[in-house]
Amino acid sequence: MGVVLLVLLICHALLKAQVGMLAEMLWTSHVTSGLLAVGLIFDLPVLMAIGFLFHLAVATPAYILLLLGHGDTNWTSFLLHGLTPLAGWIAWRKLPLPTPTWWQAWLVCFLLVILCRVFTLEQLNINLAFKSWESAPFLGNWFNYTAVLLLILPQMAVVQWLFNRFTLSAGRERMGLH
Repeated sequence: MGVVLLVLLICHALLKAQVGMLAEMLWTSHVTSGLLAVGLIFDLPVLMAIGFLFHLAVATPAYILLLLGHGDTNWTSFLLHGLTPLAGWIAWRKLPLPTPTWWQAWLVCFLLVILCRVFTLEQLNINLAFKSWESAPFLGNWFNYTAVLLLILPQMAVVQWLFNRFTLSAGRERMGLH
């Protein structure tokens, strides 16, 4: 599955490059898809966990909101946003995510916002590095740093806790331990 994700990422990058938007590959969802793919290919649990948790907690809900807002997507993006959480779930369905995953995933997000703020164009607004999300203008620009960098932290912690609780409960049921 890691190779499939990597091939999709390459296809997505090629499509972005054709329209002069290669910098959009720095969106955290693409980077964490890459982390999951590399983690799956080389059996690196930390990368698999970070990629999966970010998609489960942030990228998938945000992508759904994007589709509901204006539906601007392409086939590679659609497949990446669908297959990445599925690949992560397949990898982690019987195991709890390691304890530090939530803050490691947040740290990747935080570093990418800084990287995008310094090295990308403001009008691209990759990872909301410059202003709030256009699909949610009612939130205002304060949302940018407060929500993206502060609210995502507990969001990832809660999603990890819920996933681990469900995973451990399902594991106990499979083993006949209620």
